[in-house]
Amino acid sequence: MDTKLLTTRKQRVTAGESISGWSEVLSGVPQGSVLGPVLLVCCINDMPETVASLVYMYADNAKVAREIVSESDRNMLQTDLDKLGKWSRKWLLRFNTDKCRVMHFGRQLIST
Repeated sequence: MDTKLLTTRKQRVTAGESISGWSEVLSGVPQGSVLGPVLLVCCINDMPETVASLVYMYADNAKVAREIVSESDRNMLQTDLDKLGKWSRKWLLRFNTDKCRVMHFGRQLIST
């Protein structure tokens, strides 16, 4: 396999007739390639093994779920979120926090 697809990559932006200078790409997978989605799966495949909570993974999206019935459950979920943060820093795959949400099902909230 040609490793130059994964290393020594550069990119630039074109808008109309303006073209930016070249910048080195330090992480991620090539966008718009046939191999890109396969490489992404290889990069994120170990994420569910990092946590005890349920992880639902989609093309470029992941959801973490845990039933919270006690303070211990809440702490375990927070520990898993911390582990996922550490995982993302290790692999240079940042989560888009603008898209992060909490969904609660039930009648009672556990106080913090």
